[in-house]
Amino acid sequence: MDAMTFRSPALGEFTMPLGKIESLVFSGKSSASVKIDAAVYGSDLSKWMATGVQLNRGDTLSVKASGMVELWPQAPGQYQASPKGYNTSGKGGKFQAGVLVGRIGVNGKEFVIGESVSHKADQDGELFMQIIPSPWNSASEGCYNVSIRVK
Repeated sequence: MDAMTFRSPALGEFTMPLGKIESLVFSGKSSASVKIDAAVYGSDLSKWMATGVQLNRGDTLSVKASGMVELWPQAPGQYQASPKGYNTSGKGGKFQAGVLVGRIGVNGKEFVIGESVSHKADQDGELFMQIIPSPWNSASEGCYNVSIRVK
C-alpha cells in the first residue's frame, strides 16, 4: 500500500501518498443511547457507569435523560425521582437524591445532567454517569434512559 484514500464532507474523496502524510487527526464525534441502572449506579457513591463516549477538551456534550427510579423501594411510588432529582439531598449532601450526574474522566469534576444538559468539556476523557443515592441507606431501583451526543 503506497497511498491512502480519504473521504471528507468538505473535500470529497481523495488519495494521498503515504510519504506525504505527516499526521492524522480524527475529529469524528460520537453518540450513544444507554440505560443507567439505579440498583448498580444509584445506590453507592463510589460506582460510576462508563458510557464509552470519549470527549476532547472543548467538545460540547448534549445529554437528554428520562425515566423514574424508586429511592426507597420499600414504599413503592412514594419516593420516586426523575433524572432532575428528588426534593431532598442525596447521600453525601452535594446533590439532590436521584439526580443524574456526570463527569469527564476518572477524576473529573462532577456536574448535574438532570433531564437535559449542554456541557462544554474542560478536559479529555470518557463520560461517566451516576445516579445520586437516597440519604436513607436503601438501594434504589429502576433506570434512566439516556441519549448522549458530542459535537
